[in-house]
Amino acid sequence: MLQLTIKQVVQETPEAITLVFELPSPGWDYLPGQFITLKVWVEGQYVQRSYSFCTTSYSDRYPAITVKKIKGGLLSGYLHTHARKGMVIDALPPTGRFILPPRRAAEGRHLVLIAGGSGITPLFSILKSALIQEQGTTVSLLYANRDEKNTIYRDALEVLVKNYPTRLQVTHILSKPSASWQGYRGRMNPALLRSLLGQLSETPAKDYFLSAPKGLMEMAQATLQQLGVPHRHIHQEHFTLSPSTTVSKSFTYELKIDYLGREHTCYPSSEQTLLEASLQAGVEIPYACMTGTCNTCRAQCVEGCVKMDEDEGLSEEELEEGYVLTCVAHPTTKKVKIKV
Repeated sequence: MLQLTIKQVVQETPEAITLVFELPSPGWDYLPGQFITLKVWVEGQYVQRSYSFCTTSYSDRYPAITVKKIKGGLLSGYLHTHARKGMVIDALPPTGRFILPPRRAAEGRHLVLIAGGSGITPLFSILKSALIQEQGTTVSLLYANRDEKNTIYRDALEVLVKNYPTRLQVTHILSKPSASWQGYRGRMNPALLRSLLGQLSETPAKDYFLSAPKGLMEMAQATLQQLGVPHRHIHQEHFTLSPSTTVSKSFTYELKIDYLGREHTCYPSSEQTLLEASLQAGVEIPYACMTGTCNTCRAQCVEGCVKMDEDEGLSEEELEEGYVLTCVAHPTTKKVKIKV
């Protein structure tokens, strides 16, 4: 467990703040696009939430995350009210697979980033890293928001465009802009996305990064696949999950958990995820994001069958080998055994 000390609180928009942290230790580092999981005592319970880094160690001296205030969100509301300089927060080490893949050749490439709202956070880290580290790489950002005042990093992006006029292109799409707005109006849809992609740099895009609310993510992915973009070149960061549809009728089942050389047995309800059942039984298997993206809670299902609400955090090889993400996995058989 890390202890992060807040160095500065920056009000990015009326609904978003950036927490800048002191370096936990000399040489401490993280990869562009990764996230960190905060663990904070709120209203009589520990609350864990994951937030992507908006910074990059290539240009930013201190690591930072941006927190958007969510209606009913325990931790986001708490941080917006109580975060201050000098405050110490517990956190798990950086993790996440939504990172910039290394170039396989010396020449540059074209990266297309599609963001919606606070989904810009990891893309901002990736964007800055690519511009600084890959001299021949161009970056195109398609960024959807509600209006000008709620566009996170708007001023910082303008500065970057001025600093990299031939390598960075930023296109804003606002659903409810002011009367003076001169850019694209309305919501991003398949027709608009196709049009915008057609206007980008002539350099073929090698990688597409999507980070946005679920609806926009699904639309963008489907549109890219229709355009013939290979699945391996589409990278996605998921922040929320749709309600579980894996269990139509609850039942009690036998769950065996092989962890640290010991086998534990419990009889939970299928309505619980494997992770929730394990924690309730006193088996503290590792976990972080609780949304099926970070891979921390990965386990191998060696008996029985489960179904996951989300499997983007696993590779095709891992899925074939029976690995599951316990935080989003439910049983479909009366007996299940996992090996952590």
